[in-house]
Amino acid sequence: NSAQSSGCPGPSHLAAGEGLLVVRTDADVERTTFYKNNIVNDGGLYFSQSTASGSDVGISNDGQLTVANSTFSGNGVGISNAFGEFVGVMDMSNSTVANNLGDGIDFGPALTSSVRNSIFAGNGGEDCSGGLISGDYNLIQKAPGCEWFGGGGHNITGVAAKLGPLSWTGGWTETMKPL
Repeated sequence: NSAQSSGCPGPSHLAAGEGLLVVRTDADVERTTFYKNNIVNDGGLYFSQSTASGSDVGISNDGQLTVANSTFSGNGVGISNAFGEFVGVMDMSNSTVANNLGDGIDFGPALTSSVRNSIFAGNGGEDCSGGLISGDYNLIQKAPGCEWFGGGGHNITGVAAKLGPLSWTGGWTETMKPL
């Protein structure tokens, strides 16, 4: 896919080649694979049971984002993050951010995003950085840049996730099966 950003309202960091651009509207994405297509959210995006892989940035979020039961793997070019949470608000649950080339996820303003029951592991840089609200039961392999607030102390840090490669495991999209 290719989308030109000139003349298009939205975030200033848009580049040609975006797969999905959500600006000042809401969108629901379910059971979908984005391969080598960036996702830019400057509106309201519900991303569920989906996979983003092989792109510069899996999702760049400056809006309201809900991520559920989804996988982000093989994203990032150089120091790019697989998932960029810049000035938006995000709620993530039951998702995996693993084996990306740069950092796994970069949370923007502290305490605007929450994560629960999710895995951050095996990324080229830090698995996560910034401050976020813990809904508990997260696994973060490399957590020196993460600041967790709240939760009941059920996060696991410093442990490898031991995930298989991104592949078809019988669901709607590719996932990473625990070994």
